[in-house]
Parts: sequence; structure tokens; C-alpha cells
Amino acid sequence: MNAFKLRLIIFACVLYVIVAETKMPAMVSADKIRAIEERLGKVEEELKLEKERNARLSKGAGKRSYEGDAVAFFATIGASVEHLGQGQTVVFDQLLTMIDSTQSLGGYSATTGVFTAPLSGVYVFSCTIMTLDQHTTHVALQKNNTPLSTIYVSGGSGHGWDSASSTVTVPLAKGDSVSVKHMDNDHGLAGAFYGGQSTFTGFLLQRQYDDTPVVG
Repeated sequence: MNAFKLRLIIFACVLYVIVAETKMPAMVSADKIRAIEERLGKVEEELKLEKERNARLSKGAGKRSYEGDAVAFFATIGASVEHLGQGQTVVFDQLLTMIDSTQSLGGYSATTGVFTAPLSGVYVFSCTIMTLDQHTTHVALQKNNTPLSTIYVSGGSGHGWDSASSTVTVPLAKGDSVSVKHMDNDHGLAGAFYGGQSTFTGFLLQRQYDDTPVVG
């Protein structure tokens, strides 16, 4: 219970006892009534000040939470990749959006193709893959090298340029990684023409503030 509200309740109880112990209300002196009124006024003023302080603290905490929780990226493949080996990380080398208000060394790396979580929380990732003309490609969105979802694009004869997408929502602990891995032996991916056709994006949906482990 709020400390000042508790004091107000106690004060009301004391006032009740004072009046109850007096045989007649008229016997309560004017000085005692004024003293009670002054004390009650002070309690009310303290409650008002505490309410204002709590409002300021809540506003400041909300602002800090907003400013400190912005994590997002968006990257595309700049030039077509002719050959990908099995287990090779797909590098989306054109980093178009990178937001990490923690200013850490985490986030997405356009060099390695790996996203490293700078904060614990729930994240959303989405990947779109376009194959080369009449090619087939099989990739997986992975968390710490464990597949979360797979994207299979069947671009065989007569299919031309095909694409497919996958979106996942996943809890990450700080330092966990997410990447896109090629699952087969030798396939290719389409690069950017008239915009990015093969893309990888992700963002922090909800930060985890306490020390309990993220389940997932």
C-alpha cells in the first residue's frame, strides 16, 4: 500500500479515537480541531506531491525505455551470388537500415551476415529469397545454428525468377545470433535489380528487463 495513503488511514483512525473518547463532540476544543485540520492538510499536500513525483518518474522511465529499446535492421543482396555451398551463411551485404540505440557491437553485420542480439527480448525476423533464373534454392533462418524455419524456392525449368519468404518471432538472450544459412550444395541467389529481391530484416518487438532467462 502507498506509504502516504497508509499514513492517512492511520491519521483517520487516530481522529476517530479522539472523537470517540470524547463524550460529546462539543467538548472537542477549537485548538484541537485546528491542529487536526492542519495535520490533515499536510498529509493531503504530501499525497499531492507524491502523485506529481510518480507521474514525472513514470514519464521519464517510459522515455528511457523507448530510447533504449530501438533495435532494427534491413539488408539486401547487392549482386547476384552464383554459387553457395552447403551450410554457407547468406550475406546480405547492402545494409540499408541499422538502428541500435544501445550503441553496442551487436546488431546486424553486413560483413558476416549474422545478427547478434544486443538486448534480451522477443524479436521478429523476415527473409525473402529470389533464385537465379530457373534455379532452385533452399535456405533456413537459424538461431545459434538451429533452424527456425526454411525457405524452399523451386525455380526449375520454365519457372523463371521465383521467390519465397518466411517470418519468425523468436525470443533471444543477449548475444544470441540469427542468420540465414544455405542448406544444399550449389545454388545461386538473385541480387538487386530495380530494388532488392533477396532481403533480410529484423527488429526488437519487446525487450526483457528482468534477470529471468528468455524461454525459447
